[in-house]
Amino acid sequence: MNKPEFDDIFMQLAVNLAKRSHCIKRHVGAVLTKDTRIISSEWIDDALHPYSFDLYGREIFDYFEQLNLGYMNWFSAKSGNYTVYFSWGHGGQHIFLLHELNMIIVTTADYMPGQDGDEAWKKQKSITDMVGKYISKLP
Repeated sequence: MNKPEFDDIFMQLAVNLAKRSHCIKRHVGAVLTKDTRIISSEWIDDALHPYSFDLYGREIFDYFEQLNLGYMNWFSAKSGNYTVYFSWGHGGQHIFLLHELNMIIVTTADYMPGQDGDEAWKKQKSITDMVGKYISKLP
């Protein structure tokens, strides 16, 4: 008997989890993995928990305030009526989590090899501000 690949195991697990989904329109299941391991929800909670408080806020973002830092470069901040958790990579790769709305926003942009400083920051900030403005306008 051949052992199944880990990707196949994880996909089957996500399919089975989707069967227990609370969403009646779309049955969705997800499994967060790294290599051959499943990442626990406790690890995610620890990464999102703020450990450094009120870092920058308005000085660097136009639509986020009360910026806090968790583990692994995860931030939390307020935008409009919502607490937002997010992480970003160089060049505009972002993931934003809004637990209250069960919403995930992902952005991607061109990789900027060798670009640092003000010019790179301007590009990255424009994406963060665009998403922050959208979130701040949500009811």
